[in-house]
Amino acid sequence: MTLRTDQYHLTASIQSDIDWRIHGQPVYGPGSVIQGQVLLQVFDAQWLKSLDQIRLVFHGTERIQDDTNEVLQRRQLFGSQSKLWANKYPLLLNTEYTFPFYIEIPMIQFPPSMDICQYRCLYTISLFLDQSGCHASKPEINCPILLMPLIETSRSKSPICQRQGKFSLSTPSLDYVPNDTIPINFFLSTDQPLSVSGIQLQLQQTIRTTSGAQAQSILASDQWPLSQPPSSIALSLQLLIPDDATPSVSYSDIVTVSYRLLVRIKERRLLGYSFRQLFDLPIHIGTLGYGIRSPQDLQVYSVFRTAFDGQNSTSSDTRPLLPPPFFIREQQSHGDFLPPYDSTRLPSYEKSSCHPLQPTLVS
Repeated sequence: MTLRTDQYHLTASIQSDIDWRIHGQPVYGPGSVIQGQVLLQVFDAQWLKSLDQIRLVFHGTERIQDDTNEVLQRRQLFGSQSKLWANKYPLLLNTEYTFPFYIEIPMIQFPPSMDICQYRCLYTISLFLDQSGCHASKPEINCPILLMPLIETSRSKSPICQRQGKFSLSTPSLDYVPNDTIPINFFLSTDQPLSVSGIQLQLQQTIRTTSGAQAQSILASDQWPLSQPPSSIALSLQLLIPDDATPSVSYSDIVTVSYRLLVRIKERRLLGYSFRQLFDLPIHIGTLGYGIRSPQDLQVYSVFRTAFDGQNSTSSDTRPLLPPPFFIREQQSHGDFLPPYDSTRLPSYEKSSCHPLQPTLVS
């Protein structure tokens, strides 16, 4: 993202070689490192004189809201900051400066990035140019970050089979990841042709919050027409799960996300057609493929209290403090540059000395 004014040009970018992307944007998870850089070029000497520091804040917030967008519950999960530059290090006019940064996400299952009417969970890197004498500066640039949990999936030991009257189906599993296809074998066997003109598959998402609100939507749908009233059917059907589908969430104390696969038939009626539901299967959407296990030290965020719960928590809240993401830098005397490449080992890191002792509240 770039901001251009008469006084300066400012760019903040995220650099990632992560393969997992949603709509071209990289997706991060527990243990990931967010790498980026800030570019600044100043043209106005008076403005440069008033510049006090360049500051980054990485913050995450979840909230429940009603249909009118009134906030019913808000919780800031973390707010970590780092100074990229301070005015004790002079800058030259008309010179472009690069400030790299690295943010490590702890081994915590945070809620996934979501933005729907009833629930929002947003993660953002905000860039501030603090001016001398200004106590309430606003971010110049906000970079949204996609954060997803590590949710395991498992293959069923045997096919899942269901029967409803003369209809039956089978599927090899109920666990999938985004961009998978759900295979369904659909069968009908009867002595008399039925007035069935089509078969429909729907993936239904249900989001529930502690406010009692519930939102249901169809994430994927497909149907297969039948040209003649059948007396027997043997079809192999597939439904594609969207690559931006939010994983199933059951570990949050605020929101749950669940899925159902609905199998319906289209029947001929005297005045047209209608759909009748035959099967309803629970579907679990994870983020890790079959056989991939999450780290053993992975913990869910809801068992912790946050640094911002002080006003709402009682003294009896003995839960440990939620570990926040932290800024890291290369452990070297000239920390503005990467260490020399060594094919035998990875560079070592240490916590940034700019990491604050107090959390940063973002309104």
